[in-house]
Amino acid sequence: MRRLVPTLVSGGLSFSTLAAGGDHTCGIAKSGAAYCWGGNIYGQLGSGSSQNPRGVPLAVSGGLTFTAITAGAGHTCAIGSSGTAYCWGANSDGQAGNLALSYPAPVQILGAHLFTHIAAGGAHTCGLTSTGAAYCWGRDKNGEVGNGDTIQQFGPSAVNGGLSFRTISAGALHTCGLSTNDVAYCWGSNRFGQLGRPIERVATPTPVNGLTGVGTLALGPNSSHTCALTGTGSAFCWGNNNDAELGNNSTQPASAVPDSVYGGRAYRTISPGLSHTCAVTTAGTGYCWGDNGLSQLGIGSSGGLYYQPAPVAGGLTFTSIASGLWHTCGLTTSGAGYCWGANVLGEIGDSSTTFRQTPVPVSGGLTFSAIATGVFISCGLVSTGSAYCWGANSGQFGDSSNANSLVPKPAASGLALRTLTIGAGHVCGLVSSGAAYCWGANESGQLGNGSMTRSLLPTRVSGGLNFTAISAGGGHTCGLTNAGVAYCWGGNNSGELGTGPNGGTNVPVAVSGGFTFTAIEAGAAYSCAVTSAGTAYCWGDDYYGQLGRGALGFVTQPVAVAP
Repeated sequence: MRRLVPTLVSGGLSFSTLAAGGDHTCGIAKSGAAYCWGGNIYGQLGSGSSQNPRGVPLAVSGGLTFTAITAGAGHTCAIGSSGTAYCWGANSDGQAGNLALSYPAPVQILGAHLFTHIAAGGAHTCGLTSTGAAYCWGRDKNGEVGNGDTIQQFGPSAVNGGLSFRTISAGALHTCGLSTNDVAYCWGSNRFGQLGRPIERVATPTPVNGLTGVGTLALGPNSSHTCALTGTGSAFCWGNNNDAELGNNSTQPASAVPDSVYGGRAYRTISPGLSHTCAVTTAGTGYCWGDNGLSQLGIGSSGGLYYQPAPVAGGLTFTSIASGLWHTCGLTTSGAGYCWGANVLGEIGDSSTTFRQTPVPVSGGLTFSAIATGVFISCGLVSTGSAYCWGANSGQFGDSSNANSLVPKPAASGLALRTLTIGAGHVCGLVSSGAAYCWGANESGQLGNGSMTRSLLPTRVSGGLNFTAISAGGGHTCGLTNAGVAYCWGGNNSGELGTGPNGGTNVPVAVSGGFTFTAIEAGAAYSCAVTSAGTAYCWGDDYYGQLGRGALGFVTQPVAVAP
């Protein structure tokens, strides 16, 4: 029963200290014995069992006496009277400082360190020695261990920097410590600015590190990773890698600089999705990698992460491929459209909502010149420039009907388009003159028509500009004029417009820097473009390192909190 006022803890015990965890509480009695109560699914009560929650204090087994205790999300740690640290409960990430998956009773952590202070976080733990040296162990995907990498630690690892701390505190995904000269330092996730320093975003074009000769850039309106092809077809990806979407045969959760896609193949097109990536080799073979939980890789199975490219099943020869949210579509050399993966609202286009583990032909027998994918939607252009779409239609079909379709349906109200791009909730295209038209969601001004009102029908982008390329992102759009000048419009919360730390706009504005580009792409909350010299520039959100500039939205070692 929930309590709205303080309630006396049962048992009549007198405590010297208490610690509240995720769903359990622990305390040290004045005798030095530890007691815990609450949730116990991982053995976090330390009673020797992981069964049943307890609503009254339960003695921690082993007869140990403690001087300090801390409770994490699903584990507990304490310091014995000799300074030895013990932990119990969840240990899937090494947060209990040893090697088994869980410990229902106290176990001494690895190593011979003696601690005076200890702090348990979400899935990591930190301690201070008598000299103020900090050590952390457990989950490190966001750099919360502070040793300069992002590899989980099953025993104490020294925090970088040689700092001496008076106190340390572990959060869900970050850690902070107060040095002996009263300076606050933090490390780990900085997604919400919890490190006391600016969230890693770049508001104007910044060069991608270590990548030259770029011929093609590829972003997705729902992805947090970026890919590029060089002029010779070599593939590089960078940014989020939690689902192996970089294809670099690595389990590292992110890369802030371009990393080569495993296998050394030469590709002609590449397309990042939400948590997977697909590409077509110069020979026309489709390869996909990353998350296959919904069969979006098209390899004939469902489930698992694929850390290196796997061939798409069916032996089809593709000219291009497009990765959507949880599905993928490809265009064969004959112009036939094939799709596979999730089929929640008919985005596969085969007149069903059946998920497909291998490519199936799009219904209708249409011959396409281009194909594009988005969130539960796919569209294709035929040779006349007519657009056909299938799947979800909350205004993205541009036909005023607002009705979903399980098969290709004429879209864009009869416009003859030469390019088509699908964002998170809107669609844009260019006609032969270079005039841009957009339709669908417009809450951030991403249609560029001077309003913030959703449009079910294509509406021309304001300003009278003619574009050679256009790309729809998460809540913004970017285009490239004949002169190579980049313009963006829509939301700008992360600097994705490239105009500096300004607000969003519902009409096109020129990207800062005076660059001349040959290609431009809009992503979820960032953008990238390529110069004629093959240099890539990116701007906007960089939490996962998707800008390729060598920085992440998390910090893997202590940095001083800004005053």
